[in-house]
Amino acid sequence: MSTILLCIETATPVCSVCISEEQTILAKVESVEPNNHAKILAVLIQKALLLAQKKIADLTAICVSEGPGSYTGLRIGFATAKGICYAANLPLILVPTLQAMAIGMKPNAKDGFVLCPVLDARRNDVYFSFFNTNAEEITPHNCKSVDEVNGLLLQMQSKAIVAGTGTNKFEMFLDSVIISNENVIDAQNIVSIGLEKFKNNQFADLAYSEPVYRK
Repeated sequence: MSTILLCIETATPVCSVCISEEQTILAKVESVEPNNHAKILAVLIQKALLLAQKKIADLTAICVSEGPGSYTGLRIGFATAKGICYAANLPLILVPTLQAMAIGMKPNAKDGFVLCPVLDARRNDVYFSFFNTNAEEITPHNCKSVDEVNGLLLQMQSKAIVAGTGTNKFEMFLDSVIISNENVIDAQNIVSIGLEKFKNNQFADLAYSEPVYRK
């Protein structure tokens, strides 16, 4: 039986939903209207199911971006995902937001580069983590100033690709980083991680699981 996932990404101003069957994306819809997740998420899910020609009963599991990111956005995503899981008796899978972003950065990465997805954490700070070109984590998620992140990159002596909502803060460090304007905050980037976790029975506790907050 094929694994059919509903993937939800609400960690940033982008609200993104996709339906996948194994590695195939059946439908993807998104909204870029800020502060509108509470109103639009259920609508996007219904639209994605319609485009994929699937029903909630066809789903195998629900995957949701777990953070770090927007406090409000993450809680809306979690509440919606948990509600569907409870109602349809489906397992919940949590996917680290920065790792999903690194998946989206892989196609443009060259061997030896460090992938550094970043999310704006206000002021001069960013949420970040370092990954290799296979989107395997090199350092754990953290929140530091842009200066500190650049210092860590210089210590690694590797060229880095920076992508995400905090990239504008790195414009003074163009000698050590390549800024990517590609949109890597996308529900379809959750799919491969979600599939791996499903096959390994890595499910979240519906009652006690919470978003990851770093600040």
